[in-house]
Amino acid sequence: MRTRMNSQLFLLRKFLLKYRVNVYQISLSYLTGRFVNEVSGKDKIQSLADFWAALFSMRNAPLNVLTWIALGLCILTYICILLLNRWRRNNNDFYIIQQIKERVIAPDILEFVTNQTAWGSCLTLQKTPNAKQGWDVQDIRINENMLTYTVKDQIGYNEFYTANFDAYRFFNDGTKFMLSKNPASTIDTFTLSLDLEKCKFSEVQYYKEVVVKDEVVKHELIDSMLTSLDIEFPHSLCLHLIVVTKDKKILLTKRSSKVRYHPSTWSVSLEEQFDEKDLQNTVSRGIMNLFSRALSEELGLSNEHYSFSNCKVLSVFLEGDIMNVSLCGVVHLEIDSIELDQMLKVRVPPDYEFDKWAFLTWDELKKELNPDILDTYEYHPSSKYRMLMALIYTFGTWQITDDIKNWERD
Repeated sequence: MRTRMNSQLFLLRKFLLKYRVNVYQISLSYLTGRFVNEVSGKDKIQSLADFWAALFSMRNAPLNVLTWIALGLCILTYICILLLNRWRRNNNDFYIIQQIKERVIAPDILEFVTNQTAWGSCLTLQKTPNAKQGWDVQDIRINENMLTYTVKDQIGYNEFYTANFDAYRFFNDGTKFMLSKNPASTIDTFTLSLDLEKCKFSEVQYYKEVVVKDEVVKHELIDSMLTSLDIEFPHSLCLHLIVVTKDKKILLTKRSSKVRYHPSTWSVSLEEQFDEKDLQNTVSRGIMNLFSRALSEELGLSNEHYSFSNCKVLSVFLEGDIMNVSLCGVVHLEIDSIELDQMLKVRVPPDYEFDKWAFLTWDELKKELNPDILDTYEYHPSSKYRMLMALIYTFGTWQITDDIKNWERD
């Protein structure tokens, strides 16, 4: 029912935008003609009340109903477009998803997809109010009163901890940061508030390797995020960052075969977990610090290579394959792909987190996203989601919708 209603509203908006000029022209031409006729007519207008009666009163002139219709059409068309534009900003991903969702979205995520962006195993939990604007990193706030997460099943957790102490190197059981709430943001505000809790690396691994292997439990946890907005499982908040160079090239990096998660896959462009280092100096700068540290540690970039005004967060999303909540971000650099390539050749040692890199144009990125075209690379599970978010941010929802419709026609 909701899908059908969305379709009808999109069609209504499209119809009104297409014909509104005609409605205004015809209605205003008629009203102007009536005005001129009454002013220049034989019957003298003595007062404003006489003028109003001549134009709108139907007591002695039943055809004045046409005046009401003309005026009503103008006002109604304007109000409808205003309301539909406001509604669209909350639902503008609908067509993108409906066109191809069963072809590109993982089955365990598919049932949760309504009008939000999703791809593969990645599901948007909170999108930016304006897809082409994003959240400025300066406008993202972190709750300073952090709690510490406690695993409910202590017996199961303790057994897992003991059995995997050496395999997972739990002797270095560091602190991770998780979102405790699915963050809320509306079209009336461009700020994003993140409620963080502290948890342990071992707790994150216990849920990934044991708890969410149960599909029923996994379903309940996802449903809770989307309904009550409570995030009830430990995870490590991570930034999945798309890097765009000055000459409009998108950086791809091939993850090392030595990394724990998704080795030898290609990322668009890098990932970095939130860390205690990011809370130094001031909590309010936490996400700014995360961006800065990711670009410095992964690519060797300093503040002179980018501006914080070009660092945006596009969404908060779920990595459904590993049940991790992450941020999808984008940064536009002040250097071109040739300069960045030269910097990486000097910087990247053989045992680094990525050992190869490449650059794609926007047109090439669109082709990589097309499910009917064989992938050039073996991608990280969230890379296609990042491609989609970056394309929407750059070209807008409707352009990407048209591209997807062309895929389907071809």
